[in-house]
Order: sequence, then C-alpha cells, then structure tokens
Amino acid sequence: MQTRLTYLTMWTALCGGMAMCGQALALEPYQTVRSMQLIQDRIADGDHAAMPLQSRVLALADQSLREADPELFDDDRNFEALLVYGMSGGNPATFDMVLARLKLKDDRLLIGKGVSQYLRGDLAGATSAFSKFDPLTTPVGSRPLLLLIKGSILIRETPKEALRFFDLARIEAPGTLIEEAALRRSIPATVGTRDADAFLSICSQYARRFLRSPYATQFADELVRGIIEFYGSVDLKKVEAVIDEMTPSHRKVVYLRLARTSAIDGLRDLSDFAAAKAATYGGAPGQENDARAQLYANLTLVTSEDAASVLKTLKGINRDQLNAADKQLLDAAISVAATVIKPMPAAEAPKPAKAEAKTAEPAIARATDAATPATKANTRPQPADSTQTQPQVPTSVEPSAVAPQQAGQAATMPGKDEVDDAPIGIVSETRSKLSEIDKLLSEDQ
Repeated sequence: MQTRLTYLTMWTALCGGMAMCGQALALEPYQTVRSMQLIQDRIADGDHAAMPLQSRVLALADQSLREADPELFDDDRNFEALLVYGMSGGNPATFDMVLARLKLKDDRLLIGKGVSQYLRGDLAGATSAFSKFDPLTTPVGSRPLLLLIKGSILIRETPKEALRFFDLARIEAPGTLIEEAALRRSIPATVGTRDADAFLSICSQYARRFLRSPYATQFADELVRGIIEFYGSVDLKKVEAVIDEMTPSHRKVVYLRLARTSAIDGLRDLSDFAAAKAATYGGAPGQENDARAQLYANLTLVTSEDAASVLKTLKGINRDQLNAADKQLLDAAISVAATVIKPMPAAEAPKPAKAEAKTAEPAIARATDAATPATKANTRPQPADSTQTQPQVPTSVEPSAVAPQQAGQAATMPGKDEVDDAPIGIVSETRSKLSEIDKLLSEDQ
C-alpha cells in the first residue's frame, strides 16, 4: 500500500507540474527524466507495480524535451537529461529533433553525435565518436550510461575491454537498471574472453540480485548460450550451483531451455543432463509428466538405433502442454524418427560392397553421423565425465543502451560417399529444419 501511495504521489506531482494555460510544462527536462529513472530502477529491482507508470513517465519526459526552449540545455542537468532519455528507451526521433536545435561544440557535440548514431544502429559512426572522448571525464549524471554504451560498442571486437567499461558502469550506478544491464551484458563478454570462472561469477551475481527484473528472461538466454559455449570446459556442478541460487520455477525454465538448445546442437550428454534436472521439478498441477522435458530428452535420440522406441514416446507426448514453437519441434522430431526407421526402397538400396571390403556401416549409424553434430562432426569438446546423466518472467522495454545479440551455427553436411543413401539426405534436411525452427523456449503461457 505504501508503495502504491508513493507512486500515486509522484504521478500527481508530475501531472500537477503542467501549466494551467497551454501545454507547456512547469517541470524542467531533468526533473521528468529523473522521475523516469526512479521508476525504471524500481522495475529492475523487481517492483512490477511500477511498470504501468513507465510508459506514462516516458511520454511526459518526451513532451518536456520537445517543448523545452533550446536555452534550457545550456544547463548541464538538462543536457544530461536529454542524453539519459535517449539511452534509456526514449524516442530516438525526439532525441535527434532536440539535438538538432542545439548549438553544440567540443565534447557535447561528440557525445550527442555518438549517442544518436548508436541509437540509429550506426555502430561504426558511434565507435568513431566515442573514441574521441573519455566517458570517465563526462558529467556524473550521464556517465554510467555512456560507459554502458562504450562497453556495448566494444563487446564484439574487444570483449575484455568491454568488461572493464561494464564494471565501471556498475560501480557508478549500483542498484540501478544500469547495473542490471551491465551485469547482463557482461555475460556474453566473458564468453568472448573464454573466461569460464568470470562467466559463472557474473551469472551468480545476477541470479542473486536481479532475478526479479523484467529483463531476467534475457539473462536466462545468455546463461544458456554461455553454458553451451563452455560445454566441456566448465564443471556442470558449478553450473548447478549457479542455477540453485534461483527459485524452483526459474531453475526449471533454465534447465528446459538448456535441454532444448543443447538437443538442437546435438550435445546429447548435456541435453540429457538438463532434461533430467528439469524433470525433477515435475509438471504443472494435474500433469503426470512435463511434455517439454519429455520432448527435449528424446530430441537427441531421434536418429539413434532406438529410433522406433523414441518415435513411440514422441507420439505419446501430450501436445496440449506444448506451445506453438514446441509443437513444430515435436512434428519435426517425429518426422526425423519416422524417416530413420522407414525401410529403404529396393530401387534405392546401396550397391553391394566389394568382396575384400569390411562389413558396411549400418545406414542408421551413418545417418546419425550426418544429422547429429554430437558425433564425429561435433567440434565441441566432451566433458571428462560424459556418462553423467543427473537428474516467467515478464517482458518490458529495455534501455536502448543494451541491445540483445544472437549467434548462429553452421550445419553439418553429409559426406560424398553418402549421396546414394536416400534416408541420409532426408534426415539431414529435416535436421536442418529442426535448427531453423528452433528458438529459445518462449515464456510460459
């Protein structure tokens, strides 16, 4: 109740700041933008009662900036407010419109230009602009966000340097949305530096501090991607320790996403591990088994010699418990398994081997090699103990300073000597479709 009264008081004060005549605002830009930051920080801390106010305060800040006299931005507080507004999810068109009315020079000109280019996706231009000034020397109000952008610009080419700027941003703005974003962006940076210990440490910090953030779903994405990338070089017990710092519902979601992604990548041991862990949290009330856990646990087996049994299991999965994307994945998996066990037409049977040749490798085994990256074609190292088979967050508009990234992976092609084997081509094509339709597990409905 106290929280709601606080927000009501804040909103009344903001709205009461409007002039009685015309549409001009009595509040200066820095005042409305500070209110916007306060609400965003509360949201990052898990206070979802503040979420309905975010768009309204953004709109108020937008109006305040558009209607402000250019002379007001001679005040550093208002110029910094403009920068913060642009970097915190504001309208880029408003940012550029206000910026065009100002007579800027020196660092102000470089900073304004760099932020504008970053918001418009011109990373080359933003990189050039940000290389000509030091974010650490900028005014304290906008400094943390400028450090965050600097790190985001550097993350692809120099992830180690990006981590330094993310750390500085966190130091400058502890407990805020900026710290949340810097922590989350540090995860792919540690993957880029191949530092598994730093990866686990950053993930642990985020899990302890910002798991209730509306952007935690992106954290889960980065966590799963990192585990996949470090597979074979990171101790799964340490991964378990990080995930154990989450709530049971969050743990299940992460394990399901990990099972799904590693299955698509053909990492059978990791998929089995994650599916088994997810299964320990059970299904929804009234469900004997979790359909997703069953699906992911069997994905890596669709081209195995036990494909017939797998096909039976897949057909028995309750489709009503799956979302649209996973229904497509189930259909594709059933198609692959059915193709593997389908008898080869006599006209397409392989030619007899030469008398001196050894017994030919079974077609199913070769199909598995061609379709499953986890076998000979897999370039990822396997863990030392490869036999180990242990057993929603809401979304919101993220600040512009942190744009999500996505990585791709090349498909494995069958060998030349396998061209005449009809099932292999079909399995490889279907496997490719599996990868194409795969997306990270969407939020629970």
